[in-house]
Amino acid sequence: MSDDIIGRLLNSFQILGDAINNAQENLTARANIRQEVIQRLDSYTELLAKQREVALDLEPLIEQGQWQDVSQKIALINGLLDMIRTDARDVLASLSGTDHLAHDEEGETKSPIIIC
Repeated sequence: MSDDIIGRLLNSFQILGDAINNAQENLTARANIRQEVIQRLDSYTELLAKQREVALDLEPLIEQGQWQDVSQKIALINGLLDMIRTDARDVLASLSGTDHLAHDEEGETKSPIIIC
């Protein structure tokens, strides 16, 4: 059963990775895209790699019934996904002309996501 769950999770990461790659290709083809936007998309790829790594750690934990550790790993995966989702909304807002959403309170452009 854990193989099926992990397999579906990894498949969803593949789909997300494909979407990130498509976005990178489409945006790099545009002449007027700021480099920081491309850097932010690159950070999504790094976050996705971290999610895959954490997901692969789940199988032995599930098999051993270490549910607290499983819960912590799932929370980490969800947190990384939320980081991607939140930042992607800001990137889309900046590209759609509502650029103020892609800046912090002082008007500085947000930096790429940093992986801990």
